[in-house]
Amino acid sequence: MSKVEVTTKGIQNRLKSVKPFNAIAEYIWNSFDAYATEVSVNYEANDLGNITKLSISDNGSGIPYKNLDLKFKPILSSEKREQNIQQGLLTHGKNGLGRLTFYHFCQTAKWTTRFSEIDKIYQYDIRINSNNLDNYDSSELVELNRNETMTGTTVTFENIFELSEHQLKTNVSNF
Repeated sequence: MSKVEVTTKGIQNRLKSVKPFNAIAEYIWNSFDAYATEVSVNYEANDLGNITKLSISDNGSGIPYKNLDLKFKPILSSEKREQNIQQGLLTHGKNGLGRLTFYHFCQTAKWTTRFSEIDKIYQYDIRINSNNLDNYDSSELVELNRNETMTGTTVTFENIFELSEHQLKTNVSNF
């Protein structure tokens, strides 16, 4: 038996109607879905008002390394949907696509995530390039110093295009 594969072009076709500000809102929702109580959106703009740096950080539960494949491999599927149906919870991000919407406004997305496991905090990075949405790279898992107790995730968007400070302030704040 052979497995059906989804290509970058197929992913982009499925997500073509997503606007940049909707994509950014998805990342904010992902923070709340990870039980974050604080979410920060940080950006820098150049003199023309174009966004040059953008990151979204939260104090949520992070992405356990053992769950990495569940979070980034299945397309059009989400463990959130399955978990929350069983628990009777409502979750915004349940379609398994939000993590890939960055391609509408930047070249690369990088997640730095910290999670707790057996009273220890671990950290690693995940990186996806918009030219290769059907693949991701992850760094080695690192155990952090005992003084580090904060879990959470920061997603940083690199090589941003077609995103202005005006769009960010006007459209994303509505969400």
